[in-house]
Amino acid sequence: MSRTLCCLVLAGLLGAPLFSAPAWAGPEEPAWEEFDRLPPEARERLLHREREIFERIREHDPGLFGELMGMREAAREDPHVRRVYLARLHRASMEMHRIDRDPERLEKERRMHELRRELHEEARGMHELEKAEHERHRAEMERTAGELFDLRQAERRARLEEMERRLEEMRVEIEAREAEREEIIRRHLDQLILGPAEL
Repeated sequence: MSRTLCCLVLAGLLGAPLFSAPAWAGPEEPAWEEFDRLPPEARERLLHREREIFERIREHDPGLFGELMGMREAAREDPHVRRVYLARLHRASMEMHRIDRDPERLEKERRMHELRRELHEEARGMHELEKAEHERHRAEMERTAGELFDLRQAERRARLEEMERRLEEMRVEIEAREAEREEIIRRHLDQLILGPAEL
């Protein structure tokens, strides 16, 4: 598993900003090996977050919930399944986060699905219609397609705003870390040499 994917998934599960990777995520190490090395309270937070995500997925997308549950155990043994599972879980986590930020999003998603279905159904019988009926039917389809287009454009704008917000968070984080460079390096070396501090 790539360091990036591991960091993104675990950051997402922890509810952390997308670009702030956990300090303990090592290169090319499976997430479960990393998970086993976490302190108990961090493991419990991750498991709690995973349960929350699964509950939300079960509520909003039962099909995806069933697929993820089926993959969960296989993901421990098979690196390919693990990559797919973690990527899908991360995407679902981000989607739940977007729904939390925009409660109307779920209704918009349902409306877009309904409009796409209507367009496909209306297009099926078009070739059998008389010319006048064909033109009237096409005008109705154009109105439906226009509504779908507007909803999709609004969704794209919202995604762009979210990306811009995350980029700004990343800029702030980079600047803050730069200001604390010496302290971060000192703490990292202390942990490597002395091991984690015990209370």
